[in-house]
Amino acid sequence: MLLRILSAAWARFGNEAIWRAGAASVGFNPTFGEKTRKLEVHLLDCDGKLYGHTLEVALVAFLREEKRFPDAKALQEQMIRDCTQSRQVLALTRKARA
Repeated sequence: MLLRILSAAWARFGNEAIWRAGAASVGFNPTFGEKTRKLEVHLLDCDGKLYGHTLEVALVAFLREEKRFPDAKALQEQMIRDCTQSRQVLALTRKARA
């Protein structure tokens, strides 16, 4: 069985000491019909161009299974809820990563 989840996650760039809060998706992005399994990480409170950077990612807590949404707007609305839940979970583990 292939892993298809959304998880609260900590991530850091290369060898940086700073771990950043995020939400990570492991799966196929079924809303857009993608066939390639990938890891996508949304870093919370992080501005800038992030594509192409190498991240070390620590999956912390299961949030939900991957699912197909009827459209991009419904997916975006769920992502807002996912980020809120991820913040709550990661607030409990902040001291472990500091």
